[in-house]
Amino acid sequence: MPFMLMRTAAVLAAGFLIAGPSHAVQGATRIGGATAEPTASTPGQCPAHWTADDLPIPPPPVTGTGTGTRIQSVAALSTTDAFALLADYQESDVYHFTHGSWQKLADLNSNDISFSAVTIVAKSDTDVWVAGTSETATYVPEAWHFDGFTWTDHPATLSPQALMLAAAQGSDGVLYVVGSSLGPNGPNRGIVWAYNGSAWSDLTPTNPRYQYDAIAVTPDGRLVVGATNGLLQERSGATWTTVRLSAPVTAVTGISVSPDGTVYAIGAAAGNQPVLIEQRPGSQSAAVLDAPAAPPAISTTTELGVVAVGRDDVWLLGPLITHFDGSRFITATTPDSSISGGVSLGPDILAYSNSENAFIAICPVQVTRDAIVPSHHRTPIGAQMFWSVPTTGAGSRHELVAPGMFDSGPIGPGSSFEEDLFAAATYVVRDTGTGATQTVGVPASVTPASGATSTVFTVTCASLQAPPGYAYRVLIQRPGSAGYTLLTTTSLPTTTFLPYHGTGAYRFECAVQTPEGVTAPSPPAAISVS
Repeated sequence: MPFMLMRTAAVLAAGFLIAGPSHAVQGATRIGGATAEPTASTPGQCPAHWTADDLPIPPPPVTGTGTGTRIQSVAALSTTDAFALLADYQESDVYHFTHGSWQKLADLNSNDISFSAVTIVAKSDTDVWVAGTSETATYVPEAWHFDGFTWTDHPATLSPQALMLAAAQGSDGVLYVVGSSLGPNGPNRGIVWAYNGSAWSDLTPTNPRYQYDAIAVTPDGRLVVGATNGLLQERSGATWTTVRLSAPVTAVTGISVSPDGTVYAIGAAAGNQPVLIEQRPGSQSAAVLDAPAAPPAISTTTELGVVAVGRDDVWLLGPLITHFDGSRFITATTPDSSISGGVSLGPDILAYSNSENAFIAICPVQVTRDAIVPSHHRTPIGAQMFWSVPTTGAGSRHELVAPGMFDSGPIGPGSSFEEDLFAAATYVVRDTGTGATQTVGVPASVTPASGATSTVFTVTCASLQAPPGYAYRVLIQRPGSAGYTLLTTTSLPTTTFLPYHGTGAYRFECAVQTPEGVTAPSPPAAISVS
């Protein structure tokens, strides 16, 4: 049976590459019966796979005196202009990414040693807010504003004791914060406050839940807030409305709004089941969708962040990185650590982990009217790759073909195609609809990287045994040789090698022998023998 497959394109507005294990969760369940060492790269570019290197924005430096200093929150204006809040016990440091590097703007604890910063939001370089609480005996809510020159505290005097837990800014620059006022026994009344540049006002709904954890502002100015015990409410003008959910939810922990006004919230249902809540513009109700749950071995089971790039183009961030395309979830195991949150950089997502102080890029590969962007890629053996066609401006017909390896079948605007690149090779992907091409290099790997003439090296050409009709060709360049010769042809994913030709540098390439011919050789892997 030939291994080349004709795939049915899935509707996925933002494609991505995943270096690591992944799975697709077909047919998203709608509960309640609905169906359903870092360096900066050239600004604006993205490597299009999970990585800690060559990010559009590098991670900020960790320079705090405490061992627990971490990325608490990020606000990105563009790929060349971003703000990061780094926090630890009695440390609330603000950094600004500009002109290709991070600059420290402030240590807000120099003014109040007890200030605990929670979130940062920004509309411009001269309109930046950091909200949190002074954790003195009275728990005073504080909001610090940066006007480009000076940091000024605008204490919220609406309650003498309160916790600020999340913030958002409207298009008019008004700051909105949510959290809880405090009583003798802790949080006892949810709060929704606003600061218009001169005074605070209390916008809290009548009979609020005891704590609000999430807030967002829609393009038309509506406020949307989420409560700890599963309430989703919106404010239009001066009127609050409780959004009808298709099923009970126990918590709403994050909210993001797509450019068209669709509201997406994350939270949990009974049994700590992760959920995505989807509210279309103009609707007073929302669908609750069962999202993929993290494996039992992962201690954090619910998602911590959500970013809506567009309608039916949503990223859930936490113990898993999951994309929702309006009909299904596609999930990848988070590399290294759980993700704390993320921000949108156009079609790309810059996610961050406060446990590893790391940024992770989630970037689309775009199939446009006359090109596949970017035109050259490199990704590891076993990576899962997605090519996506933008909803508008990309033309009506595309079909991606790598001879002998895959054929996407027709894919149109707003759809995508996925392929697992299981073998090292250089693949030339051609869009038969436009003639555009892309080169995807999957390098071979060799372990160990160095050794003696008695060392047995392992050359890896694939992540699985070759399918029937296929084989892996292992090529070698020995010390002093100008070219490569065939070492072996095998169906096994790995080959062992003993450098009996002596010391020096050896290089290896792999190619895939298919029923339609042999692919171009992979990018090489090298070893040093001494």
